[in-house]
Amino acid sequence: MFRFKIPVFARVIFLVGGFLLVLLLFMLWRGGRLSTSSKLREVNPVCDATLWNHVYHPSRLEVKDPCIRVTGVIQKIRVEKDGDYHVELRLDPAYRHLLNDANSKNQRGNLVVEPICQRKVTQENAKEACRGFNKFMKIPPVGTRVTVEGSYVLDTHHGWMEIHPATRIVPIP
Repeated sequence: MFRFKIPVFARVIFLVGGFLLVLLLFMLWRGGRLSTSSKLREVNPVCDATLWNHVYHPSRLEVKDPCIRVTGVIQKIRVEKDGDYHVELRLDPAYRHLLNDANSKNQRGNLVVEPICQRKVTQENAKEACRGFNKFMKIPPVGTRVTVEGSYVLDTHHGWMEIHPATRIVPIP
């Protein structure tokens, strides 16, 4: 009977290749079971341009990117008189370049995120903009790590950078 001897280096290559194949299959398997918020990070952001129909005085917002996605941790939430939430988001390091000096001075180094028309509007000049609005979102509590999508703008009245209007805020598990 003929016996074929496999050299040692070939055995090592087969073992390493087999290990890498198993690792690749495991990673592909895990990728198919990602959570919704993880899937959000993998695809391009999706923003609702119709929200701009409900922004009062949109000329005060200078659009830098019409649709952006960031991640970070919610630091503070308050309700504004215009019906918007004012969410301060401590950005993950990969997104901190989006902040300017006004964010550092006036927002404790956080990015402002504004889901619009979420509460009762008491500011007279904002009432008409929120009339008929029906795209409400649940705002996760302070301390929640989230993915945020929306328009990245400079608020020319305050000088800081914002995501305004925010299309979605999704907790990251």
